[in-house]
Amino acid sequence: MKFKLLISFVVALTLTACANPVPKNWFVVDGSKHHATIKLAYDEGLLQQAVVDEQEALFTAQNGCKAWGYKNAQSLGAPLAQCARKDKLLGCISTRYTQIYQCTN
Repeated sequence: MKFKLLISFVVALTLTACANPVPKNWFVVDGSKHHATIKLAYDEGLLQQAVVDEQEALFTAQNGCKAWGYKNAQSLGAPLAQCARKDKLLGCISTRYTQIYQCTN
């Protein structure tokens, strides 16, 4: 059993090294007018290397903030990674990266 797990791990690492760059778009996952925050995210699959446009994310957040009466938005720290989908054999096969933006005036 340990041998199968080791082989699966080696295969997964090998495949991850061959990850293909894939353009990904940010999408809104949450927001709070009361807290003046907008949360954006993108998903990255196991064999993918996401290519994202940070300016697109900022533009999307700014538009959401402007709809609430704010003038601008700024990111709060770096995107947080969380496993979005797990496989029993390979482990995490899809990761969601989430970025929080603060609306400002």
